[in-house]
Amino acid sequence: MKLSSKNICIITHQFPPYGKVAGRRWMLFTQQLLEQGANVKVVSTKGELKESPWSAEGIDVVYVKDNYPKAVKKPSNSLYGKIMFRFWIAFIKFKYKGYLFDKGLFWISNLKKFISNSQFERDTIFILTGAPFSLFTLGEFIKSKGFKYILDYRDPYTWNNAYGFDEMPESRRNYEIANEKIAAKGASKITFPNEEMVKEYSGMYPEFKTKCEVLAHPLDKQSITRKWQIQVLNNEKIRLVYAGTLYDGCINEFKDLIIWIKENSNLCLTIYTHLDMIPNDLQRLLKSVDRISIRQSIPATEVYTILNNYDAYLIIQSDEKKNYVTTKFVDLVYFEIPTVVHCSQGVLTDILTPLPHMEVVNSFNSFNIAKWLQNIVFDKTKIASFLEKYAGKIET
Repeated sequence: MKLSSKNICIITHQFPPYGKVAGRRWMLFTQQLLEQGANVKVVSTKGELKESPWSAEGIDVVYVKDNYPKAVKKPSNSLYGKIMFRFWIAFIKFKYKGYLFDKGLFWISNLKKFISNSQFERDTIFILTGAPFSLFTLGEFIKSKGFKYILDYRDPYTWNNAYGFDEMPESRRNYEIANEKIAAKGASKITFPNEEMVKEYSGMYPEFKTKCEVLAHPLDKQSITRKWQIQVLNNEKIRLVYAGTLYDGCINEFKDLIIWIKENSNLCLTIYTHLDMIPNDLQRLLKSVDRISIRQSIPATEVYTILNNYDAYLIIQSDEKKNYVTTKFVDLVYFEIPTVVHCSQGVLTDILTPLPHMEVVNSFNSFNIAKWLQNIVFDKTKIASFLEKYAGKIET
């Protein structure tokens, strides 16, 4: 994406050292902008914990309180906690017409005060990135001050039943859609991480199609300091690794994976995940295979330091994301580790199939991984072409 000014203000609810993966996208883009000599200010909010594995060193970050009630943000099972949760939900229902659990609801007024009391160059471009999507309502205020703004969707929303949109009462859905239209009308650009999201959004809002632009997730060179080293393959013990959440929505796919490991005695799998988030349906199955090792999750920035101990990486892609090139694919293609992707037929299949070291399967049971690993070729030209198209870049 090309920006018309070197003066940029990025407003994002999560940013290192707070939060987790949500702050990654604009932290890496901020680094790109700074390398080009841009003047960048980031406005964010402090989380309760410094959980982000990425560093924001050298970045001008201002933290503005979001004032979202803790009783709703992190509900407690205590009697007092339950009473406070009900109180705040009743208050939010009365005061706000849209999504009740949008963490930006109480933040907007503080952001307006901050912008009004701060000095910005007249050509400053504001970038508003959601979720939370209430942040986009700040666009009108920014425009009234004489500035341009860009809307950045990290995730789908009203046009893809994300964040529980279809479960809201009709009046609240209509309110969210109306705000989305108002924000889009005043925006100079509307950006999305992939082409599929552009198609989905412009299908619902064709009047804003000319403003839509793909801004793919950036490559995380901060974390990947060296690439995967080609292993000497031992067909008697093929070492596989999965790093990520074991999602409820992919139970059948994970069961397929576990059965595949169980029936192939030469396969060993190590899973790095949140131990307290493993679905009950999978607990027993995982324990039934002694060649499956479960370990506590590790920070995203450290994943690439341990992958040279394995022969291949595994990804389970849900049906909802079968058309999306997520950030993990960009990093893995760059890292050049053999990767097996369990995914239904979709756009992602067509994108990854030309890369010989990325194999897409819709069933593990019919896949001969030993034969595939023995014949892998790393096509540098195709890897470079993929990264040129799918690793996001900003220019000023």
